[in-house]
Amino acid sequence: MAVAHLPRPRAVELLERATAVHHATAEGDLFRVLDEPTPAGYRRFLTSVYHFEAEVEHQLARCTGFPPGFLASRLKTRKLAEDLMTLDPARYVRSVMARRFELARFGDLHDALGWLYVIERNTLHHRQLFRALAPHLRGTLQAASRFLTVHATDAYQRWHELAAFIERVDELPRVVEAADAAFRAQHAWLTASTAPMAARLGL
Repeated sequence: MAVAHLPRPRAVELLERATAVHHATAEGDLFRVLDEPTPAGYRRFLTSVYHFEAEVEHQLARCTGFPPGFLASRLKTRKLAEDLMTLDPARYVRSVMARRFELARFGDLHDALGWLYVIERNTLHHRQLFRALAPHLRGTLQAASRFLTVHATDAYQRWHELAAFIERVDELPRVVEAADAAFRAQHAWLTASTAPMAARLGL
């Protein structure tokens, strides 16, 4: 039986419309791993996402104003690190030490919500990405797919919870501005960190 999706609150509908120009690019960056569906390509993809999202999560954790437990349930990069450690512990340590995405501290909750919106939007596509990779990387995914599957059953519920929280903010244009910056930063980082040079360096 199909699961009915609840209507999204108006604020998130406006946020989706305001950032629509970035959506295809963000999804393309996420699914680019399918261009090289090999264990090495998958590892590079996870490493790139880890550097970006770990720094975003670090800055989110420094921000006040989230309801108790709201943010903790959305921090996923520990699962990502576990995947990388499973695939190649020594290479994981080298890559984390060698390269890092840097992000300034968020000014306030509006900034934080814009960046959280972007990484939570990515999570909506993780189940589809897992299914697309499965025919190519069955053994690899059996060992290291915690990041892609941790919210396979509740991604939309979490999205509705985020939407309800964004509905309560008083300055939505500032959330839009932060989300715009987050989309641009994510694209720049994932494009640069998955370039051919990174492959030649073994990252």
